[in-house]
Amino acid sequence: LYPLQKADDNALTNQIFKCSIIDVSKKDITVRLRCKQFNDDLFTQDLYWNIEHDLMDSGFTSMYRSLFQFAQFPDFKKEMLLTISPPKKVEVDEEMKTASEMTEEQKRIFKKALSAKDYFLLWGPPGSGKTSIMLKNMVAHLINETDENILLLAYTNRAVDEICDAIESVDKFMRNDYFRIGSRYSTNPRFQDQLLNKKIEVAKNRAELKDIIEDHRIVVSTVASIIGKQEILQ
Repeated sequence: LYPLQKADDNALTNQIFKCSIIDVSKKDITVRLRCKQFNDDLFTQDLYWNIEHDLMDSGFTSMYRSLFQFAQFPDFKKEMLLTISPPKKVEVDEEMKTASEMTEEQKRIFKKALSAKDYFLLWGPPGSGKTSIMLKNMVAHLINETDENILLLAYTNRAVDEICDAIESVDKFMRNDYFRIGSRYSTNPRFQDQLLNKKIEVAKNRAELKDIIEDHRIVVSTVASIIGKQEILQ
């Protein structure tokens, strides 16, 4: 957020205020500043303001951090991510339990995905059941049949809301198994109690905080929100 004083003003010609959009209506845009400002005169001196995506800081920082981390990967992982080498072929577990709501094609893909060694790419158009059927049943299987922790990521907060909805459709008690990383302003009110910041409010010390995190086997987040928080997953 920055004042527009001349037609050619940009983010480099004025003071920048980092903020988050918390509400948009036909008449108003409501923002929340990330750093509290005590001098209100700053916001009355200029009539027009620009608000833009925070691409200069977060975008470039994330890009360079990711490239640096990629450079440290072993060669086999680099080749796999660059599609120079294919994932390893493994035998599919045909005895794996599947949900009755799934079609025969979905059951086949479900078994193949969970038997995959390195990664499994599932592509499908909107409404084909990637989240509501496949992700939901994969989460249920991993929670009930393994002791693995699960990280679920999406690029948008709306997609993360859909993931949370899919998790809770497995069983209402699944709310005790996952927490979401993000801001309450970008989270559907139905899932705001699942935010990590909300769940750790009762923690009185580091040990209790650690216990709360370790009691949740599922972490849900946008890609942008999880950056820099890898220690939570370790």
